[in-house]
Amino acid sequence: MAKGTVTVFWSVSDQVKADPAFTKVRIYSSGTEQTGYGLVAELDSKTGEDYVTTYTDQTGDSLFFYIVRYYDPISNSQTGIITAFQELTPREVRLITQLKTFVPAVMAQTTTDNDLRQVLLLALNSFNIYPPETGFDVMTFPRSYEAPWLQLSQITFLGYRYLGIAIRDFNYSDNGQSLTVDRGSKIDNIMSKLLADYNATIKLVKLNFVPGPGVVGTNMLPFPNLRGQLNVLDIFNSIG
Repeated sequence: MAKGTVTVFWSVSDQVKADPAFTKVRIYSSGTEQTGYGLVAELDSKTGEDYVTTYTDQTGDSLFFYIVRYYDPISNSQTGIITAFQELTPREVRLITQLKTFVPAVMAQTTTDNDLRQVLLLALNSFNIYPPETGFDVMTFPRSYEAPWLQLSQITFLGYRYLGIAIRDFNYSDNGQSLTVDRGSKIDNIMSKLLADYNATIKLVKLNFVPGPGVVGTNMLPFPNLRGQLNVLDIFNSIG
């Protein structure tokens, strides 16, 4: 166990912002994600006009899960669960910095470092489930294979940001003059090329993780969420 000082942070929900009665925030931790959460601290929900959105647990554990709930001491009621995230590790900071170089400017305005951390984790899970399955986490992933990890992170990021871009695309015509804003199809085309390159790379990379002699399969990357999403987004493009 990695015991020591752990700093966590979270976002303030709209429910809390709309109700000034939530004057306290409670931080809980557990060694398992689903159950066993114990109260770590109760703080004032605001410092002056600013909401409190971070806490340092002096007796924490980097392997713990943390959640917060805002609390109304008058009605003895509290909000639903708000996930608290631990500070980025040095490796995550480096990977996110690299990933930012691939984030289109039109998307970067609404992207946080924590958004990119979630993208890295989703991409890592997709890497792990490609046969033969592996069990890497952020700490144990081999540095020599970071290139395909970042490549898949870029594809994942573009996929999940693509819908918001495509919806804002439009066609306009008036008296023979037309205007088309079609960024979505360009992103779609880029993702398709990146995914084709990644599929070629991952087949070679995963050969190094085959447990002993045997026949290696040649299945394409099991990425139904992105492929299905691309099909749906093609429909959005077709209807403008």
